Amino acid sequence: MKSSLFIWLFTFCSFHFGLKLRSAPIVPSVNLSHYRAEDPMQGALRDISCFKEQGLTQFQIDSEYDKWFFNDPNRISSVLPEEFMDINIMTFNIRYPNPDDGFNYWPNRKELVASMIRYHDADILGIQEAFRSQLDELVAMLPDYAWVGVCRTSGDQNPNPDNEFSAILYKLERFDVLQNQTFWLSESPDIVGEAGWDAALPRIVTWAQFRDRRTDKTFFHFNTHFDHRGKEARAKSAQLLLNKITDIAGPSPVLISGDFNAVPESTPYQYLTAPQESERIYDALTLTESPHHGPLSTLTSGFKIAGVPGRRIDYIFIKNGVRILRHAILSDSWGGRLPSDHLPVLATCRIP
Repeated sequence: MKSSLFIWLFTFCSFHFGLKLRSAPIVPSVNLSHYRAEDPMQGALRDISCFKEQGLTQFQIDSEYDKWFFNDPNRISSVLPEEFMDINIMTFNIRYPNPDDGFNYWPNRKELVASMIRYHDADILGIQEAFRSQLDELVAMLPDYAWVGVCRTSGDQNPNPDNEFSAILYKLERFDVLQNQTFWLSESPDIVGEAGWDAALPRIVTWAQFRDRRTDKTFFHFNTHFDHRGKEARAKSAQLLLNKITDIAGPSPVLISGDFNAVPESTPYQYLTAPQESERIYDALTLTESPHHGPLSTLTSGFKIAGVPGRRIDYIFIKNGVRILRHAILSDSWGGRLPSDHLPVLATCRIP
């Protein structure tokens, strides 16, 4: 009788819940999270653990009778809390490798940058001012991440000489890249290496469409760095960015990250967020569902002050129904040392 009942339960669960029974429990290599949630089979609370095993996210349900293991999150959305589906997005101008920075030269602070990303558990992040050499070092220190993007001067991934990328880093285990491209902030967005309007340097937007493996939802991420000198260039770049987001992403959920070199009172910011503008995007700080954490500025006055008042120029924006649950400007320091001359911005978002 017990044998027949076990066979029936195993068959039922295999076909209806995609569960796989194993004869012995697995000791997870990295425990990620632990929940108490309702079991759809029994209508009772059970323990759910989420962990990494051989590079893949695994799930384990424990009861007093058995241990069930399964690895298809789409089949268990009813038992996992919504928080499991949230995405931590970061924007971070990491400062290019300038030997004149002396004590704050890239080799002396690269581990601080990696630590900031790792500790705050950014799932996806827009990077500004990163040379290819810096991206290589970051990925070496953060092996769970990969990146997309091209150099602003050459339009490829192996520039000679090296120069800046506006790359998007993402967790390999969580996201699939469906498509990605880069366009230039100029009168001719498809012409490689062109500085637009009165800009001092070529400026770009790198974008990608991602699929979240946890939820099977797709979204777009646009990452940029507006010019630091060209006033007209920043205003025109804002208009071009809005147009491109509409053309490329349409009604899909959108995340936007970047160093916009523009404070909230400036023309570019006002244009990007104008209520009368049908293509507008929304500042994540103004939509956060819990109080903002950290200073209200993102510049550091040459690595010295963690948030110079009135200098918020790095932003996360959203569009098309994305929720912002938390928002922070991170002023973490190591004995007074800052990882960059900009503070990273972090938001926890939920894709509709």
